[in-house]
This record gives sequence, structure tokens and C-alpha cells, in this order.
Amino acid sequence: MKINDNWNPAANKTNLNWAQNINTIAFLIKKITGQSSWHTPPPISLADLARGQGAPGAPGIKGDKGETGETGAPGIKGDKGDTGETGAAGAPGIKGDKGDTGATGAPGIKGDPGVPGVPGATGTKGDKGDPGTPAPLNHTHEISSVNGLQIALDNKAPIAHTHSPDAWINLSLATGWGNYAVGYSTPQCRKIIGDLIQIKGTVKKSIALIGNETITTLPIGYRPKEIMLISTWGSNGNSRLQIEPNGAVKLLNGNNNGVGIECLFGLN
Repeated sequence: MKINDNWNPAANKTNLNWAQNINTIAFLIKKITGQSSWHTPPPISLADLARGQGAPGAPGIKGDKGETGETGAPGIKGDKGDTGETGAAGAPGIKGDKGDTGATGAPGIKGDPGVPGVPGATGTKGDKGDPGTPAPLNHTHEISSVNGLQIALDNKAPIAHTHSPDAWINLSLATGWGNYAVGYSTPQCRKIIGDLIQIKGTVKKSIALIGNETITTLPIGYRPKEIMLISTWGSNGNSRLQIEPNGAVKLLNGNNNGVGIECLFGLN
């Protein structure tokens, strides 16, 4: 049978049938136990109701707040927490006072010399000086008053004197050329005095001649500035030599049986 929680037939003062009686008893038990619906189990059993224990009363009015108790003992220190992120940089502090001047450091290494400067402009030409008083035509000078005159006089050669020529220098002959024979002069050259050059020697060639071929070459310092044409002895009567500024002594005319190269010439 279904019990309606909201229906109380006993309130109508009518004769009740058995279903209405059961429903009325259920309504009274619901009121006694303080339940609003039979769908929720009652908070107190029927045995407790029989012993006279009633249903819990309504909550009382909240009392005043009690006094604050004494502070408890400090708890155990907890573990250190993780380091937090770095905060933003603070604003710069106020600039401090200027410190004392430090001691002077040791001198540095001397630097390389600088590039020479541009030459300065030429100064303005000064005024012409007054001409001095000329010496009289009839006058003399002491030797000591002329700078260097005494030294020049002391080193002056006597009127009667000689100059020794330089030493002979051997001349190398071109291929095929050699000395004429034993007892004849060897090809050489030397300076006699100043720029006067002397050449000596008698030569021949063991093979056929080539036109205008070079017999020998003079060393530097013994060469003429211009081409020199010189006639000398030859086995056929005479020979014609050409001496050039490069030192070459060439045979223009003659034969290979014998050529004399003796001659004198000036460098200038």
C-alpha cells in the first residue's frame, strides 16, 4: 500500500477504513520522529521511542564567542622552500663622492718617431746687404790667412817629378785566340797617367776569322767613351782595330796568323 505523506484522514472526523487507519498511524509516527517524509529513514528507532528518548531537538541559538586561548608552542621549522625568481633590478643608487687621485703610473715605452712634417714655406728674401769696401789693387795676403793654402803648398809636387803607371791587368782572349809565340808580349792593359790607357800584346787565332770579331774585352774603367779606330802590326803588313765603349777590341782588317794590339788612347 502506498502512504501519502501529506494526507491525514483523521483530521476529517470521519469513520476510517483499515487503509485510512494505517495511514493515520503512519502520520502520527512521522510527527513523533520529526520526519517530513517516509522516504528518508527516521533518525531514532522505535525501541528508543519506547524507552522514552525523544527525537533530537532543533538547534539552539548560537552562543557568544569565547575568549581567545593562549598561543600554542611554535611548530617545527619546515624545510627551506625553493628559491624564487630573481626580482627586477632596483633603481641605480645615488652617485658616490669622487675618490682620491691615484699615484702616477710608470712612464710608458717611447713611441716610434712620427712622420716628418711637410717642409715649411721659403721665407722672404732679405734685403741686399751693403757692399763692403773693396781691397786695394796693390795688396798682399799672409799665407796663414788663406784657409788651406799652406797645406796645399806643403803637398805640392816638385817641378821635376815622375808618375808611376798603374800595374798591368791581364786580358782574357776570346775563343780560338792565344799568344803569338814565346817571347812576345802578353795581352794586358794599364793606366799610365790620368786617363791615358796603354794596351799591349801580340796574338793569333788557330781557326778561321769571322768578320769584325772580338779579340778581347777591356775591363770597366779602361774603356773609351767613343769608338776608337787604331792601326797596328799584322802578319800581312798591318791590322786595323776598333775599340768600343763597351770594352770590345775588334779586328776589322788583318788575318789570323798574327795581330798586334799595342796602342795608346785617352778615355776622354
